[in-house]
Amino acid sequence: MFAIINLNGIQYKIEKNSILYVNRILKNDGEIFSINKCICFKKKEKILIGNPFLNCNIKIKILQHFKGKKIIIFKKKRRKGYKVKNGHRQNLSKIQILDIKL
Repeated sequence: MFAIINLNGIQYKIEKNSILYVNRILKNDGEIFSINKCICFKKKEKILIGNPFLNCNIKIKILQHFKGKKIIIFKKKRRKGYKVKNGHRQNLSKIQILDIKL
C-alpha cells in the first residue's frame, strides 16, 4: 500500500512507517499532524487516482529539524579575474509516516 502526496509543493511517494527528508515544515519536533489530500492511492491491485485529489487521512510525525549538506556555488569568468564562491545549506525536516487511511 502506498500513496502519493503533495507536501510543500513537492510530490512524495509514501508508505506506512517510512521516513522522509523534506523541506522544513513549520511545526515543532515530535508534533503529529495530518494531511487529508492525496493524489494517488494504491492498495493491493486497486489503484485510485484523484481528480485532482482524493480524500484520505495521513498522519505524519516530525522527528527532527536540521540543516542539509553544504552546497558550493562557484562562479568564474575566465581571463577577467572574477571569482565568487558562495555556499548554501537547506533547512530540512525528518518525518515519519504513521498511518495511511482512505
